[in-house]
Amino acid sequence: MVFKIFHAPVVLREYVRFFWVLESNEPVAFPFIHRATAECCPELIFYYKGEVKVFASELHLQKTFSSGLYAQSRNFRKFAIEKAFGMLGVYLYPQAIPLLFDIPANKLSDYNLDITSVFGKEGSVLEDRVMCAATHQLRIELIA
Repeated sequence: MVFKIFHAPVVLREYVRFFWVLESNEPVAFPFIHRATAECCPELIFYYKGEVKVFASELHLQKTFSSGLYAQSRNFRKFAIEKAFGMLGVYLYPQAIPLLFDIPANKLSDYNLDITSVFGKEGSVLEDRVMCAATHQLRIELIA
């Protein structure tokens, strides 16, 4: 498994703390379980390879979006990954939601929105470009 952090471009540093990548090409004998703690910083996530499922309850898994916004949260979340995967995250500062989307941040607490709900058709186009990009640097440039 590989985890990398990339500095945000200067033009985005008011909104973006950093970009990160988590990926694995190794076969999975049993699901990898990731627990995300409650978080004050929202994140844009792009699952560019594989599929991630989220626990809707302790025993019920459901597919998550392929790209979208995980807003700040008051509760932990639990995810399962059952095969090789790759994801890119854009770790935003807490003040980014109202600055970027003109929505009070508290209105999105504990919400997960797919990329089309956040950016409309342009979000779908961005998702396709990020998914098809050959390198992490190119993915970051497309988002920036």
